[in-house]
Amino acid sequence: MITATEIHAARILIVDDRDANIALLEGILYRDGYSAIDRTLDPREVCDLHAQNHYDLILLDLHMPAMDGFEVMAGLKALGTDPWLPVLVITAQPGHLLRALQSGARDFISKPFDLAEVLMRVHNLLEIRLLHKELQTYTKKLELRNAFICETVGRHLSEEAMEALMAVPDLLELSGQTNRVTMMTADLRGFTLAASGVAPEKVNAAVNAYLDKMVEILLDHGGTIDGFTADGIMGLFGAPVARPDDARRAVACSVAMQRAMAQVNAQNTEMGVPPMAMGVGLHSGDVIVSNIGSTQRAKYGALGSAVKLTARVGSCSLGGQVLISQTTFDAVRGYVDIEPSFAPSGDRVPMPFPIYSVSGVTGQAEQVLPRA
Repeated sequence: MITATEIHAARILIVDDRDANIALLEGILYRDGYSAIDRTLDPREVCDLHAQNHYDLILLDLHMPAMDGFEVMAGLKALGTDPWLPVLVITAQPGHLLRALQSGARDFISKPFDLAEVLMRVHNLLEIRLLHKELQTYTKKLELRNAFICETVGRHLSEEAMEALMAVPDLLELSGQTNRVTMMTADLRGFTLAASGVAPEKVNAAVNAYLDKMVEILLDHGGTIDGFTADGIMGLFGAPVARPDDARRAVACSVAMQRAMAQVNAQNTEMGVPPMAMGVGLHSGDVIVSNIGSTQRAKYGALGSAVKLTARVGSCSLGGQVLISQTTFDAVRGYVDIEPSFAPSGDRVPMPFPIYSVSGVTGQAEQVLPRA
């Protein structure tokens, strides 16, 4: 909402070749509370004056000997820097009004002046002007905000998640907020040793092709990429945008990733690279999601004990297996088929919950895993 104080603080330029006309308009405006008023008797100065002072409104006489008002408006338009600048033309010849409006004038004042009419037209044009400037400022902030989001997390999100994130009204939440997420860790089992005799460039190409496929599946399921290890990936479901089915999508994604390993290994065979086996672990819990790093280099990611617990669940998984924690199982109960729960052995620190091995998505034959 534009206030009267803001309107009265707007910058106004009066252009007329007669000093008496300018003095009359100045008097009307000053008495109503306007203070930032400039004047010129030379219309040839208008473009330079506007470039220096960025006026919010120009009151312009149409009939002046050195340069008429039509030429002045053409010059302002040629500047191209302020297409929404309101020009209020002053004329004693109503027959020129249509031409003036076609030339870029927003409104007009007829001579002789009517005090109430002058103030009304000035007020209305300035209100529109200031609202437009507010809109421009908001648009620039929105563009900067969206550019920041794209640069910070755009490479880690699906298009659907990016669209949802753009609707978040408070960008500052990206600097640190607590989300309930389902985290995934997936990495290869024994591949480095198995590929020790293979040319490095082939190993690198095979790992990159495997990660490309896993990223594609993760983003297709609406996940967020938290980061990469040498041959693994960590994903988030529920940040930066939370949805009711985050845990379900995380499990479905994990099953799809395991099933895709057959395609990955078919490509490896053609390349002369040993087959790969991937273990996956999932855990659901509260984490702090934020931009992590230094002022020079940062990434979007998660912090908290749930991150470490996810890694522990993943470390228990065999190649071809998807393990989920108790909290994830509680969130997907009835949606997935599981093996009996078990407590990992050999850990110096006992796991604080049972672990379940997923055998598939209930009722979906295309989402069934072979026993690891």
